[in-house]
Amino acid sequence: MTGLYAIAPALPLGKAGKFVVAAYIVFVALILVYVAIMAARAQRLESELAQLRRDVEAARAVETARADEAREETPAGGRGPRPPVVASQRDDVAAARSGEPGWRAGGTATGERGPA
Repeated sequence: MTGLYAIAPALPLGKAGKFVVAAYIVFVALILVYVAIMAARAQRLESELAQLRRDVEAARAVETARADEAREETPAGGRGPRPPVVASQRDDVAAARSGEPGWRAGGTATGERGPA
């Protein structure tokens, strides 16, 4: 062991030793602050993720309830209730069946028909 001291003499620290210790203390303090900030951020993200999971589960439950209600309202034939037919749809169907010239599928919203 004495041979090691002879090869690598001790570094004279003098007044610099206090600054080295202070630098290490500041470094460790910064690491601790960083770790505390990251832990707080991780905790906040976990709580937000838990809230999002609860929201998704609630939305799925509502969607499932709506689907169950729709299934209960469906007649035994398997087809649901027919949507109401508006007047313009009736006119389009009647024109198509009559073979009216100039009729084209998908007229405008007002029921106007243009040339084919």
